[in-house]
Amino acid sequence: MRRLSASTVIALLPSVVALWLLSQGAWATLDYHASLVLAPVVGLSCGHLQLLPRRRWHAAVAALGPLALLILGSVWIANCDRLYGLAFYALGPLMSALVGSAMGSVVARIPCRPRAQFFALWLLALGSAARPAWHFLHEPQVFAYHGLFGYIAGALYEDAVAIRWPYIAWRLTDLAFWGILLVFPSGSWPVVARHPRTPWLLMLALTAWCVTELRAPYEPWRVTANDLQSHVLTDTIDVPARLGAPALRLHLPSGPRWAKERQWLAEDTAFRAWELSRWFGAQAQSTIDIYLYANATQKRQWMGAERVDMAKPWLHQVHLVLPEFGASVLKHELAHVFAGFWSHNALAVPLQAGLVPNALLIEGMAMAAEWPVRGGLNLHQWARAMRRLGLAPEVAELLTPTGFFSHSGERSYTIAGSLVRWLADTQPLKVAELYTTGDWQAATGSTAAALAAQWAQYVDDDKRFPLTDADLARARARFASPSLFARPCALALGRCDAAAERLHRGGHDWQAADLWEETLAELPKPLEPSLTLNYVERLIQTRQWQKATAHLNGLAELPDATTQEAVGLQLLQRAGVEIAQGDLALHTQNWSIAQAYWARAASRPVSEATLRALAVRQSLAKSVQGREFARQFLIFGASPRDPWTALAQAHREMPTQGAITYLWFRAIAAHAPQDWPADSALATDWLAGNDGLAPAITQEIKHLTDILAARRGQCPAPATTAEVAPYWYAEAQARCLFKALSDSAP
Repeated sequence: MRRLSASTVIALLPSVVALWLLSQGAWATLDYHASLVLAPVVGLSCGHLQLLPRRRWHAAVAALGPLALLILGSVWIANCDRLYGLAFYALGPLMSALVGSAMGSVVARIPCRPRAQFFALWLLALGSAARPAWHFLHEPQVFAYHGLFGYIAGALYEDAVAIRWPYIAWRLTDLAFWGILLVFPSGSWPVVARHPRTPWLLMLALTAWCVTELRAPYEPWRVTANDLQSHVLTDTIDVPARLGAPALRLHLPSGPRWAKERQWLAEDTAFRAWELSRWFGAQAQSTIDIYLYANATQKRQWMGAERVDMAKPWLHQVHLVLPEFGASVLKHELAHVFAGFWSHNALAVPLQAGLVPNALLIEGMAMAAEWPVRGGLNLHQWARAMRRLGLAPEVAELLTPTGFFSHSGERSYTIAGSLVRWLADTQPLKVAELYTTGDWQAATGSTAAALAAQWAQYVDDDKRFPLTDADLARARARFASPSLFARPCALALGRCDAAAERLHRGGHDWQAADLWEETLAELPKPLEPSLTLNYVERLIQTRQWQKATAHLNGLAELPDATTQEAVGLQLLQRAGVEIAQGDLALHTQNWSIAQAYWARAASRPVSEATLRALAVRQSLAKSVQGREFARQFLIFGASPRDPWTALAQAHREMPTQGAITYLWFRAIAAHAPQDWPADSALATDWLAGNDGLAPAITQEIKHLTDILAARRGQCPAPATTAEVAPYWYAEAQARCLFKALSDSAP
């Protein structure tokens, strides 16, 4: 049997990687992720081919073989927006082939042994990555551009990764610099140096490199903390260290819009840092920088993560969109930094085998410290519901390098947070050592498998964590979705959603509806009901009533689903369809039909938040002014106008409308808590509405009132033995204690 030559093996290597991607399912979609994996393989293969005797077709096989396999794989793996996928491949692996070939061409001219040339090629490739790696480690930016990788988006859960001008411009500079090096005269460098074309080619290459360096901050390809603070987040608030909490430095946009946010932002971040100092049992060792962006688009442009809030623990930095008052996401991201003070490696996170970040411990620790309550259930209760439904991933799988991301974030984060919180409550002295070393046996005296079994026994206790049928229905709706990497056309859908929202805000609703229609046409059938509902919303915005009605009726006719695999509607999905049908009826002025649909949805096991939203709809539908406000700003098909200004006007025009008063109160609680009346009796009068308020709304008002009152030092009354303390009671008490300690501190 004839042996394959070394050059043939290298030429086929990218195709072997493409075959492996095809075995992983959605990873082989012709889009960003596949191109990111293949780009360095294709580039280095083409570089090595320059060092070996080869046939002309070898480079073409290395560069185009994976593309042919991915296109062939689209027969059984859904590929949406194929032109976009081809563009990613052209900017990724194909351009990497050019860069790699240029690197190999440069090294091939060095007069030395073949083994030394191979070493030199790898040294050149790694050396070219040193600059972006250093930048990632020392600056806020998480995205990167590199010749052999192309565009690296940074955030793993980002689902709207798109091709934008900075990526194209970067590749044009690659073409200019590496393309020139690729066409240098043949021969060794001493021979090339004497060639008459060499000085001109060197001058052109140097010019291309200088352009890259000069344009880097402006495109932006490389963003520094100084760039952020000079051009975007120009306002700084220094929060001094106090009460055992660290010093904080807040960076936020300047201008009158943010003037009212300054006071409560400084106060709320200080409170969260104090909470975490108590939970972690140690004071942070340096100032923490908190970058607060005006919106997700601004954060993506300057930092890199659009739909994901992030922390850089080793830099003591947190990056997130400006949160509402009391939002626990701030506590979650700060927890990453506090936990980082336990870790002593370069990334300040636990690593597996010293290289791969341990996602279970990293996110589990942040979730355990944040301890969010969603829908009245904590992480232990949600974890038990997931296990009851057979949707919970195994802890052993979450500990593998890729296992944590093979499930949806909702599943992985919940299980990890519940496990780490249980461990922190039962073995508090060992959690810090576990986070520092990542070694379960050395830190706890037990294996991860044994601890996982004990945790499972704890959360599966029905007396400790009772669940209702409604809880299980909500859990099925929350956890049934697969991982980003297992959803058909996940990135195409993410881009569609983001682009449609931008079009909507710009008043281009017809284009948004057309974009959704084109995207959904390429998806495998049957469609996930939530996707059809997104499309229906765009149809309502464009007043395509008949088309919207037909799609909603089609969803309503689906049978009830008893398992997550069944083709049908789960109870909460059916409630979503009924809400959309009621909203459509309100748009077409069928008030009684709208009320009937909403009442039917309210009878489902929906969350408290959905019950509040339905109660607001039903209240507003009773008056002409209320119906008009709902059509414009609340229900499916709302307009892109500024809701804050509209709500302020509605509150002035309808001062006795209970639902409007409640919405105004929520807006103040979230964005201007300093405007909340200091006197509790005055606050009660202010919230009174002539048409009354639903129990779900009354409960929410009690929650927000207690939190806002505690912020001013008015502690909530303790729960009696005959009642269960509400889930927000602990936070209200903590805020009240923080206020008292802050006022008495020197």
